[in-house]
Amino acid sequence: MTQIDVLIIGAGPVGLTAANLLTKQGVSCMIVDQLTERSPYSKAFGIQPRTLEMLHLLGVSERFIDRGYPAAGARIHFGHQSPATVEFGSLHTPYPYIFVLSQAETEIILEAYLSEQGVTVQRNTSFFHLEQNEQESVVTLQHKDSFFSIQARYVLACDGAHSSVREKLRVPFKGSAHHVTYFLGDVKATNVPHDGYLNAFLTDSGVGFCLPLGNDVTRLITIDSTQQQRSHQLPLTLDEFQQSVNRIFPWNITIQESTWLSQFGTAEKLVSSYRKGNVFFLGDAAHVHSPLGGQGMNTGIQDAANLSWKLASVLKGHSPLSLLNSYEKERRPIARTILRSTTMGLRAATLQHKFARQARNNVGKRVIGTSVAQEQILARLMNLSFSYKRCYKTLQDPHLSRTSIQPGDRLPDMRLLHPNGSSVRLYDLLQKYGFLTLLYRDAITDQELDEIQHLSHRYPGHVSVITKGGPSKKGVSHLYDDKRALHRYAEPGSYLLIRPDGYVGVHASSLSSFNEQSQFFLT
Repeated sequence: MTQIDVLIIGAGPVGLTAANLLTKQGVSCMIVDQLTERSPYSKAFGIQPRTLEMLHLLGVSERFIDRGYPAAGARIHFGHQSPATVEFGSLHTPYPYIFVLSQAETEIILEAYLSEQGVTVQRNTSFFHLEQNEQESVVTLQHKDSFFSIQARYVLACDGAHSSVREKLRVPFKGSAHHVTYFLGDVKATNVPHDGYLNAFLTDSGVGFCLPLGNDVTRLITIDSTQQQRSHQLPLTLDEFQQSVNRIFPWNITIQESTWLSQFGTAEKLVSSYRKGNVFFLGDAAHVHSPLGGQGMNTGIQDAANLSWKLASVLKGHSPLSLLNSYEKERRPIARTILRSTTMGLRAATLQHKFARQARNNVGKRVIGTSVAQEQILARLMNLSFSYKRCYKTLQDPHLSRTSIQPGDRLPDMRLLHPNGSSVRLYDLLQKYGFLTLLYRDAITDQELDEIQHLSHRYPGHVSVITKGGPSKKGVSHLYDDKRALHRYAEPGSYLLIRPDGYVGVHASSLSSFNEQSQFFLT
């Protein structure tokens, strides 16, 4: 029987991300998928900034940048008013945009990178049965007409909304359908803009969404008020889709041909537990919701990024087994927030009463037109403001300012300066070393030299002293915060443990507090 560390069921973007992250960290894994070949359809199309940051940590962000394009912003058309324009450029990230690339292309890039690391997706292979004890799981898989078993320390269920793993383990998937019918078409059409902006229409006839995908193909989506009683089982014809587009969009769009037509409904569901024994649920196997906001694939990739480093660290003996419990503690509240916000957004977009729609249009345009509201909405929508700090109140140092960055907060990527004058991105260091221990100081003293030696021997990853200026010392990894980027988040004299996913593990005012608080993450 084959023995591996991690078996991944499902080779969509979530499973492929997990397989890549685990393999890169030296964890043996196998990834299987019931499909004979990848789906050719575009499906999800928007990669959010936080997801691009995760892909940078994996080392593949440039491969994505070469294949798609950045959307500059969004125009939201409330009724017959001029649109409210939202610009993405103010986001505090190296990727201040939604990156437009189809899910099919995303899977191609991730699978190719995984293959380069020596792991091949086992296709036409489906989950059949699982038995587990405290130490491991024995999973029976079916390939064509034959069955075989795999012994795995952990199993990741990345097999979608209709997860066979979740159903086999009888883990409840609670929620309800939205009872909304969507029409979707990837089409070649006339009279559609190609300026790189997302366009959303909220009209009396329904909701419309338009975005160029590249290669003269445009994604059009409608929620047509006249088609809400239609069965999802009926095939959608090009003529039916054209009529729906005519009812909602004001641009006299003429569809010439389609590469994909689909109609579908959505639901709001959340798994009762993100873990059952040695099995973890990720992506749509754990949560499903409305596609408004483009959260689905991105949230699943964040699940994979959150769990993968924890599994790798536990398997290597660097972290306590209890760390794996933090996966659900951190990710479940995020999913619950996204479910609630996307459902509220769907209800607001599909209001039935005329006066309610008028009020929405008037208030919506005024609110979205303010820079403060735009910044807050975008940071949440792009997954940049989500924090796990509520999980780590006991790790907060009372001697540090409440305005300083807290355990569980995302530390934004930033440029730092080497003593030789070259610059380095903080996330490049995370990509290379995993854990980072940072000593933020006014200057390097003999005390720092002793502490660096202590920390380097005790913790995995890399230890650096960061100062605003001053001479460097031989044998010390020293970086300058010349732009005062870190100073916005940390206080001089403090110690930071940065997790491999870019979140703060510990921010402490003393070495003793740092050592004590780090025990949650590292043995």
